[in-house]
Amino acid sequence: MKAGMTQSAIDAYADALNSEGVPAAAARLKAISPIFKGLASRPLEDLLDFLDRAVPEPSDSEASNGARVAAVVSSLRGLELILSKTSTPGRLEDLIAFRTRLDQHESATIRQLVEAVQVLRRGKSGGGPVDPNHYKRLAGQLKMALGHDDQFNPLFEQLSELNATAVAEVANALMSSGTSRSRKRDLDRIRGRHESQRSLLAKRRAMAGRTAA
Repeated sequence: MKAGMTQSAIDAYADALNSEGVPAAAARLKAISPIFKGLASRPLEDLLDFLDRAVPEPSDSEASNGARVAAVVSSLRGLELILSKTSTPGRLEDLIAFRTRLDQHESATIRQLVEAVQVLRRGKSGGGPVDPNHYKRLAGQLKMALGHDDQFNPLFEQLSELNATAVAEVANALMSSGTSRSRKRDLDRIRGRHESQRSLLAKRRAMAGRTAA
C-alpha cells in the first residue's frame, strides 16, 4: 500500500487522542508525520527502506532535547490494537512494519529521525549539498554499466532514491535528447536505454556464437 495510507491512520489517531484530552501523545504523533513528506504517494516499502538506512545525528541542542521516537512507538502500539479490531489486515501489517522500523531509532529524537530520512530522500549526505560533480560521475558510471545488469542495477537503485531535480541532472548528462521534466519518465528512459543495450549485447553474443560454430 501507499505510505500515505499509514500516515492518514496515524494523523486520524492523533486527532482522536487530542479530542480525548491526550494532547502530548497527539503532538508526538503529529511530529512524526513530516517523515512521510515526499513519500506519501510511494509504496510504504520505500519509506521503510529509508528508515533502515537513516542515521539520525544531533544537529543542535534543541534537536537533542526533543521528544524521543520511543514515545511515538508506544502510542503506535495503541493504534495497532484499534486497527486489529476495525481495519483490514493489510493496513495493520503496514502499521506494524512502520512501527518496527521506528523501534530501531527509539533513542533518537523525532526531529533527528525526520531530518535523517528527509536527507536521504533529497539525495543528500551528511545534511550538506551533494558535490556538484556527483551527478556527472553517476551518469558516467551508468553509461559504462549499460547492458550489464550486475553493474547497472545497483547504480539505478541509487538514482531512484534521488529527487526529480537530481534525476533530471543525471538524465541530462546521460541522454543526448535532454530530459522530459518528469522524474518517472526520466527513470523509465534510462532504464529503457539499459534494456536496449542489453538486448543488443545479447544479439552480438548470439551472432558470435553462430559464427564460431
